[in-house]
Amino acid sequence: MVGTELLEFLLQTGYSCAVFWHMKIVAVPVLDEKDVAWAARRVIALYQRAPVRVYLVNVQPAFSQHVSRFFSAHYLERIHREDAMKLLGPVERALERAGVSYRSHVLIGPKAERIAEFVRSYSCSDVLLRNESQSLLRLGLASINSGIRRRLRALFPEGKIPVAGSH
Repeated sequence: MVGTELLEFLLQTGYSCAVFWHMKIVAVPVLDEKDVAWAARRVIALYQRAPVRVYLVNVQPAFSQHVSRFFSAHYLERIHREDAMKLLGPVERALERAGVSYRSHVLIGPKAERIAEFVRSYSCSDVLLRNESQSLLRLGLASINSGIRRRLRALFPEGKIPVAGSH
């Protein structure tokens, strides 16, 4: 990656204004409890190397039409937000303690599609996904992460998929 190498060179030689010229925009899906500590550690480590714009993303499943008929949109939105904050809140607090700025987003719908759409619409340069390939017990999340990667490949057919390392 020429851009990343250039940024590292400029930072090492004292050109701190280059950070703003080529600041990474990173989407960090926080999809379950296991993502909470992992996401906080990874984002803080990434931010310590060079400032990045961080978007924490949680995707909530849409309520069925049957449920939606009996409750106001405002009430359902509040439920989605409360459920999302159970996961996003601890990550937000860790980032605040570390001095990392971020924005949180709660999306509604199919996880892979919504995250891929978010990455595209916010022009994210990277997506941090936790690697779950080591465990068959975590097949559900691995499947979601695979779905996100497939969706990103479809949105970025030129071959540059903005997925960061998944340690």
